[in-house]
Amino acid sequence: MNSLAISEHPPKRYTAFDAKRFTSDTREDGFTVRVTRSEGIWIAECDQLGLVTEVDNYADLEARTRKIAPELAEMNGLGTSGQSIRLEFQIMEIPDEW
Repeated sequence: MNSLAISEHPPKRYTAFDAKRFTSDTREDGFTVRVTRSEGIWIAECDQLGLVTEVDNYADLEARTRKIAPELAEMNGLGTSGQSIRLEFQIMEIPDEW
């Protein structure tokens, strides 16, 4: 089990134009997760973490990303043991059927 965690009670902010979602704020330098949707598949990418994952819906994409991001941060030496990290989900394109 990894020792980094993501807050279960993150502050949330949404805007109609940039569709950003913020999670956890205990690590000052957060990680930007770019979210795109292509042919019905949701894709999350974060170059800083070396993260690329895809699923059929946004909720599962966010859940999967939250699960694997702390482990990737620790593996890449980007976090301190026991420290939470902050993820910013940035939707690059808003699909018509959002």
